[in-house]
Amino acid sequence: MTYPDLDSLVQRANRQLDGMTINRDQFSRDTIALAGELKRWREAHARLEATRPVGQGHPFDGIFGDLFKGQAR
Repeated sequence: MTYPDLDSLVQRANRQLDGMTINRDQFSRDTIALAGELKRWREAHARLEATRPVGQGHPFDGIFGDLFKGQAR
């Protein structure tokens, strides 16, 4: 799967906002692809959060926990 170039997408959006003509079909396809990828990322992130044991925070909490002893979070 090819991913849309984010810089190009932003540049084309700015050109359209400035009133210039852009290829709207390609812009729409790239936007749909980006939205789909974002949706897949969110679903994967939700699955990851669901597999984390209850009561366990971020993986770095155990490593840096002693630095924050006695401090309110």
